[in-house]
Amino acid sequence: MKLPQSSFLITLIVLAAASFATSSVFAEQKLKAKTPVIKASNAKALKANIGNKVSVEGKVTSVAKGPKDKMRFLNFGKSEKTGFTAALVPAVYPKFENLDRMVNERVRVTGKLETYKKKSVIKVTRPAQVKILPPKKTKKTKKEEKTAE
Repeated sequence: MKLPQSSFLITLIVLAAASFATSSVFAEQKLKAKTPVIKASNAKALKANIGNKVSVEGKVTSVAKGPKDKMRFLNFGKSEKTGFTAALVPAVYPKFENLDRMVNERVRVTGKLETYKKKSVIKVTRPAQVKILPPKKTKKTKKEEKTAE
């Protein structure tokens, strides 16, 4: 059966609208999906999430330069060879005013978690992947509360 040209156009428009609506719903669901937050000190959770997009939070213990001064590394472990590392590519690290000021700061790094030389790493390709967090509020002891009064 041959459809008149106007009916064909209407059918095409309806199909396109349905396709757009479906893709919009999926995109909205993807945006609503929360990125898991993992403590940089939680080696078990880091290992379990290799290959996934995650946010890793912790205190930066050191900043290091890579070979030939090409990369910068924010280290979150007791030593540069253990723990979690954020690897900043050469196009990104100059956009940060002073990486050394991040030492002892709480930082969140978001991206795909990978391993490199048995270490958990997120490759930072955009400055928005790195966020300095406010200091954690510490609970006052009863003695400190009485002193404050």
